[in-house]
Amino acid sequence: SLEDPTILRDRDGQLWSGVIVNTDMVQKTMPGNRVNSHRALVVVGNLKGAAGYGMGKGKTSKDAINAAFRASLRNLVHIDLYDNVGVAHDLHGKHNSCHCYIRATSRNREMVASPLVKEILARFGIGSASVKLIGRRNPYSQVMAIFNALEKHQNIDEYAKARGERYLTLKWAHENRV
Repeated sequence: SLEDPTILRDRDGQLWSGVIVNTDMVQKTMPGNRVNSHRALVVVGNLKGAAGYGMGKGKTSKDAINAAFRASLRNLVHIDLYDNVGVAHDLHGKHNSCHCYIRATSRNREMVASPLVKEILARFGIGSASVKLIGRRNPYSQVMAIFNALEKHQNIDEYAKARGERYLTLKWAHENRV
């Protein structure tokens, strides 16, 4: 059980920061009655390039949140942060009809995103990016679209090699916004 659900430790003792994105009540209709349960969506991250999301259900809200936190630690995405604060290139992710466009920005630029996206990217340790969500506004679809985009992230060396460019040329272009 979790005393403070926003701060937790894994088996290795590493500290993880979490945020509860959404909680709601769902019901299943059975012959003769309805069974109510709670559902939760959470995002956890180590603020150093690893984060995950999880969904959980339970009889109470606290049980659902605990199940979601356990599921999020099993569903991690690891990225190499560019300059320890951002992404190396522009990203696009999609889930159902929700599209997420993450644009790489310079280190000194402020984050331009919705509060939900700011919280999720903060769990990765990303401090500068410009994010646009288009389409479905369901928080489950939004979180999955964001993670879908971040799964496609490559570090600057892999990105340069795929484009046939040199690392220094790309770094100069990124810093000068060419």
